[in-house]
Amino acid sequence: MELTELLPPAFFSEKRRGRLLARIYFSTAVTWVDTPCVEWLGAHARGYSYVVYQGQTHLMHRLVYRWLHGIDDDELTLDHRCRNRGCIRPDHLELVTRGENVLRGVGITAENARKTHCPQGHEYDYAKGGRRMCRTCRAEARRAYRQRIRDAGLPVK
Repeated sequence: MELTELLPPAFFSEKRRGRLLARIYFSTAVTWVDTPCVEWLGAHARGYSYVVYQGQTHLMHRLVYRWLHGIDDDELTLDHRCRNRGCIRPDHLELVTRGENVLRGVGITAENARKTHCPQGHEYDYAKGGRRMCRTCRAEARRAYRQRIRDAGLPVK
């Protein structure tokens, strides 16, 4: 695979950045796995590659992105579109908001956000206080609650 296939054309505008990234890509510290990802073989923490550079510890994918694009925005985060935390390939990285990155993931927040129907199979069509519910189940729950109140001999509002 050619270096020109891996990197966007804007990358080649600065020779120094090109040499730095080429040294990383073609060093013994990088592996080309069976997938299109490029993985750093150096140190890893929680699946993310990191390196000590200029006396500080940096996440390798952020360092490569910063060298390539010159962007350093703490309010945005890098999303691994390939879902491989160890990947440092620039075209597998995208700068997004933290919320968008969470929703693209596989955690419980993302799973719940993708749900469109309640456990009984009704479509979610009602939201109150940040909680989604379907009108059918909500009405049934209110009827059951009122019935329990009546059974207890208390006045129903």
